[in-house]
Amino acid sequence: MNFKRKYNANHLLSLLFLSSLFLICLTKIVDPDAWLHLSLGREIFSHRGIPATETLTYPSLGRGFGYGSWLFGLIYYTAYHFFNVYGVILLKALTITAAFYFLLRDSLLPHKNYPAAIIVLSAAVFITYGRFIERPDTFLMLFLAFTIYALNAFIYENKKYIYALPLILMLWANTHASINLMLAIFLPYLAVGILRHVFAKFFGRSQNNAGNTQPYLPALSPARLKIILLIFILSFASSLINPVFIKIYTGGSAQVLTSSWWQDSIAELARPTWETGKIPFILPPVVFLSFIWISR
Repeated sequence: MNFKRKYNANHLLSLLFLSSLFLICLTKIVDPDAWLHLSLGREIFSHRGIPATETLTYPSLGRGFGYGSWLFGLIYYTAYHFFNVYGVILLKALTITAAFYFLLRDSLLPHKNYPAAIIVLSAAVFITYGRFIERPDTFLMLFLAFTIYALNAFIYENKKYIYALPLILMLWANTHASINLMLAIFLPYLAVGILRHVFAKFFGRSQNNAGNTQPYLPALSPARLKIILLIFILSFASSLINPVFIKIYTGGSAQVLTSSWWQDSIAELARPTWETGKIPFILPPVVFLSFIWISR
């Protein structure tokens, strides 16, 4: 009876968190870029495909159509076409809520500590609330959260969501130029898994943490490592199914991140300083120390 009461309380707490998040996302459209994305989505919707040349930006008329988030624009304009601005706002709220749903599921691995997970995610909502807007960033949140959760669920509980990643990453590559983040997700899992086997071979150590039945990152068998490697290869290949092919990794966002002009001209890309914002200096050490504490 106590277990059932605790189970119901945890799920009620989760429902309260997600429903509250959904409600605070139901805000009017204030970001001017939302109308740009809707206009570009309308062009794709009207042409029933991606236009060959630029049609809206006067200095680029006649040049190649360079909108990298074409699928995002199409999806959002479709919502606008059928349900007006209410459809756009609802779609944004559902996307962000879904992203935090997967973050919640992931944060419960492996210890199922609902109160701690919801407290941390509530802080994450407070920090990221400024980005709860009608832009491709919301799809980045969703796909990034699902990718991490799918890998962890496979490692801890042998769940098969990992096999959906090639399709998910293909969608990611066509909705936001941040697809190169998938390398920062897969490669650490593969590197840690391989290094554990190397250390076990050369130093004769067990792959399992003695006295810890639920280590933060369990040792992966060679068979499981091969599955993750295969999914990584398939996901990378599927991400190349986009209008610019390999340039999704070598151009666009990669050039922006290395360009001093973009960093000087756009506040979001400027190098952080203690005077302009303290969170980038405080949050990484806190997160790093929390990982150390969890993995003890």
